[in-house]
Amino acid sequence: MASERERIAELLRKLEERYRRGEISYETYMELRRKYEAKLRAPAAAPPPPAPAAPPAYAPARGIGDYFTRAWEIAKTHYVLFVPMVIAAFVSLIYSILVVGSIFAAITGFTPLGPRGPVMPGLRWIAGIAAGGIIVAVVTIVLEGWCIALVKEYMEGRVPDLSTSFSYTISRALPLVAVSLVVALAVGIGLMLCVIPGIVLAVLLALAPQAVIVDGMGVLDSIGKSFDIGKRNFFELLIILIVVIVVAAILSMIPKIGGFLATLSMAYFAAVLTLYYYDKR
Repeated sequence: MASERERIAELLRKLEERYRRGEISYETYMELRRKYEAKLRAPAAAPPPPAPAAPPAYAPARGIGDYFTRAWEIAKTHYVLFVPMVIAAFVSLIYSILVVGSIFAAITGFTPLGPRGPVMPGLRWIAGIAAGGIIVAVVTIVLEGWCIALVKEYMEGRVPDLSTSFSYTISRALPLVAVSLVVALAVGIGLMLCVIPGIVLAVLLALAPQAVIVDGMGVLDSIGKSFDIGKRNFFELLIILIVVIVVAAILSMIPKIGGFLATLSMAYFAAVLTLYYYDKR
């Protein structure tokens, strides 16, 4: 079985080389790669030995649109990519219900699970809502990192697995949350002082979470890596981020399900940015 897996891995490697040289189209490349990956996923008669190191299961993009196309191919064939953002959507929904309920209770003086009266006195009530918002933000950051970890497994030639990718994300949660908060703070200050610096920082620091998850970097190293990539590819990355923001905004305007769709789209856009990071790092 080991030799068969090695043979298929070699076929994948040669397939990537043919695509790089322009000998086959992107559609042919994806069709053949899916066939080879299906053979790798086929159950073995006995527990197989550890799989040999596989080549990166991707080919360099030929244009900005290629990142969106390839991310869509990943999303179509590996639905697990959306699981983290489904969880994020439900976490946000629960928080919103609790906030609206507490505001209603504060206004009416009614608490469903207790006696009539204010829900929380003054600052304690505000602090409770703020603390809940921070918790939701941290959970969402980790779940976005989980999406990146799933794409990382795919790019390394493995079948994306929720369990292993989640375990890896948790191991990187502290630097991931730290770098995300630093980036959010820097961009926020830039936008408040003057819009242009905020936009520039958003582009330059957009790939810091990818550096944390893909390359296992710390906070400062990941910021430096993202800054370097953003500086070299500023306008390309700016266009990608504009597309991301516009699409998310359009989805959010859809009645009733807009918020859910916008949150779900974050998984797809995480794949787009991760593919971009792999090509430009």
